[in-house]
Amino acid sequence: MLSTYWSPAELQGVQRALTAQQRALLQQIDEIDANLERLGGELIEVALALNRLRRGVFGVCTRCGQDIAASRLRAHPVAARCVSCQRSYEPMPTDGSL
Repeated sequence: MLSTYWSPAELQGVQRALTAQQRALLQQIDEIDANLERLGGELIEVALALNRLRRGVFGVCTRCGQDIAASRLRAHPVAARCVSCQRSYEPMPTDGSL
């Protein structure tokens, strides 16, 4: 049972405020989930790169077996494939962003 000192207009205002707060919190949770997923993927890439380093195959393309360019590894140390193999593994963007 609702308290009698709240007018219908006041209750609608409270409902709007709570709904907005709920929406904002759900959006923050979605953003946190997306960040956790991204960070988890990055952590896996780092672990795999460390594993390649320990095995003595760091800098060797996991697809073709050729050396990965040092400039690529300096820019992206977790790279597991050379540029050529990466392009065939992951299609280039069609929006011209690269």
